[in-house]
Amino acid sequence: MLTTTKKIPRNPPEAIDTNLWDCGTDKSPDGFTFGFYRRYWSILESDVVDAVSYFFKDGSFPKGGNSSFIALIPKMQDAKLVKDYRPISLIGSMYKIIAKILANRLVGVLGDIVNEVQYAFVTNRQILDGPFILNELLQWCKSKKKQTMIFKIDFEKAYDSVRWDYLDDVLNKFGFGTKWRGWIQTCLSSSRGSILVNGSPTGEFQFQKGLKQGDPLSPFLFILVMESLHLSFQKVIDEGLFKGVSVSSSLQLSHLFYADDVIFMGQWSDSNITTIINVLNCFHKASGLRLNIHKSKIMGVAVEEEKVNAAALKMGCSTLKLPFSYLGIKVGDMMSRLKSWDEIIDSLYSRLSRWKMKTLSIGGRLTLLKSVLGSTPIYYMSIFKVPSQVLKRMEAIRSHFFNGADVNEKKMSWVKWNRVLASKDKGGLGVSSFFALNRALLFKWVWRFRNESKSLWSRFIIALHGQDGRIGKVAKLSYQSTWGHIINVLQEEAWRGDSMFKVRFPRVYALELNKRITVADKLNHVDLGLSLRRHPRDGVELEQFTELKANIEGVELPLMKDRWFVFLPTRLNLSRRGLDIQSILCANCNKEVESTNHVFFACSMTRDIYHKIASWWDINYSEFSSYEEWLEWLLNMRIQSDRRKILEGIFYVMWWFVWSFQNKSIIGSSIPFEAVIFDDLVSRSYYWCKYRSKASFSWIDWLKKHSLITL
Repeated sequence: MLTTTKKIPRNPPEAIDTNLWDCGTDKSPDGFTFGFYRRYWSILESDVVDAVSYFFKDGSFPKGGNSSFIALIPKMQDAKLVKDYRPISLIGSMYKIIAKILANRLVGVLGDIVNEVQYAFVTNRQILDGPFILNELLQWCKSKKKQTMIFKIDFEKAYDSVRWDYLDDVLNKFGFGTKWRGWIQTCLSSSRGSILVNGSPTGEFQFQKGLKQGDPLSPFLFILVMESLHLSFQKVIDEGLFKGVSVSSSLQLSHLFYADDVIFMGQWSDSNITTIINVLNCFHKASGLRLNIHKSKIMGVAVEEEKVNAAALKMGCSTLKLPFSYLGIKVGDMMSRLKSWDEIIDSLYSRLSRWKMKTLSIGGRLTLLKSVLGSTPIYYMSIFKVPSQVLKRMEAIRSHFFNGADVNEKKMSWVKWNRVLASKDKGGLGVSSFFALNRALLFKWVWRFRNESKSLWSRFIIALHGQDGRIGKVAKLSYQSTWGHIINVLQEEAWRGDSMFKVRFPRVYALELNKRITVADKLNHVDLGLSLRRHPRDGVELEQFTELKANIEGVELPLMKDRWFVFLPTRLNLSRRGLDIQSILCANCNKEVESTNHVFFACSMTRDIYHKIASWWDINYSEFSSYEEWLEWLLNMRIQSDRRKILEGIFYVMWWFVWSFQNKSIIGSSIPFEAVIFDDLVSRSYYWCKYRSKASFSWIDWLKKHSLITL
């Protein structure tokens, strides 16, 4: 029997302070939010500490200290009956502080008590492991034509039905001490509530059973109740009364739990079904949790449909079809999964609705774009590869929203969406890509497989696909397999193989003198073996070296430098986009077509500024008409590298001012003065350089002694 080792902290104020700051500032409906407590903590601290300490010392609440309002949340549209509503308890702030202290202590020992078949609310366990295992099991049973029963059960009013005496027995059996059990019983027995009807509370009444929805303690106490069901069912299995699905000689699956969501799986037989019903009936009499047979469903894999229908009719439940939803994820065939993406696209569009788009600034739309990822179907994207067309539609919705246009509306965009998705250090806005998110979530499974070999799902994969999970041998894994599907995606991401060259050719890598050499550098060598400490010898070394050459053969790298590409809304570009422009001549000189190269390099106003910069810096200036010509001029200039960097920065600042001047000349309320551009350039570039320089320098130094300035 397990015994809890972590105790309530000796210093209650420390625990109170920690839990108080963990709560949201707008939580608690008793008139005193946690934001109120934080703001006036210096005044309230001693009273709050005394109240909490009183509970842990005397084991009781003062009158009204554990009262709560109950809000009825409709489960469906047009809810009429009481059972159509979900009661949510609006807990008072003082009780919530105490409950969170107890819950945080309880979390620390749950991992040692609760079996691995439970995934909800347990530290270091993943919610998705259950659907992953179930989906993989279904595909395996179908491929093996193994007659299997899947029984998905539903408990009627699960939280509200838990008997307190049974919960106390469970805590006692798990080794919780008398004081701990007393605290829990006090939290339960002292609770009173009143129902909010149209915002007004009814009279208070005493609770007699159940766990309050909204109570921080409730999920963890319920897990312990469900653990008792697991132990009871495991005894039935050990006695040979129920036969699960034998995946290997060392692994058998019979049930998976996620809070009150329970899946039983085993061989298809009348005795198995009868055993489940008998166990659940006994569990109901002890715990108070009643099986809702009308909402429970049964499915047979590789079983005749007539047998499944007959079993469902006999029990009074309905049949379960593929795909079915488990923890919000549709489990079933790959083609059936793809049908659900339309629902996901509709959900994304509704979240980024048109009214939000019209009422938010571009900064607000950007913030919403970044936050909406948290409400996208992460569960789906964590298990299934999103089809490319679905990704395009999802990104199209976001790009239209960012640009302030409806999905069906055409609006000019001057920046490719891929640039917006780039990180800020690469010139983007840091909006996470759905493609990258999907790949990262899928590859996390491979990382977990390598690092969590003792977990149930990892052992399950090993039992089905071997010790290495057959990574790199994708062709032998069924595409319907969830794991095989992930490995297929992994192979798609590898360049010329299923792993890095240094992993595939370790004997050649051991000979490499430069361990950080790139493929590009190797290709620049006349001989691939030029950077090796010796030529590969016969045997494995030569075989790997020959295979490496075969992999690289035919690869060509373009012999060109990085190019500068800017597509700004100049008059020439606007006319190419079909806009009716009165004139495409430059707004400044009115002599040549307003193209990017003209504005930044060939315009007479811009060249005047170039001459002033050259005079200021005492350098030779030659005219250039493109970025490439300017870059060549800068690189060939015989000045120190630090001075070249500073000069390069000055030109970047200058181009920004030129473009700003261009726009103000066309759409500004007043015509700007050309003469101030150079003065603004010198001033702005001074601050640009000052905050990047390791040494301090003055404004006079910048004007007259800039040759002494270093970055």
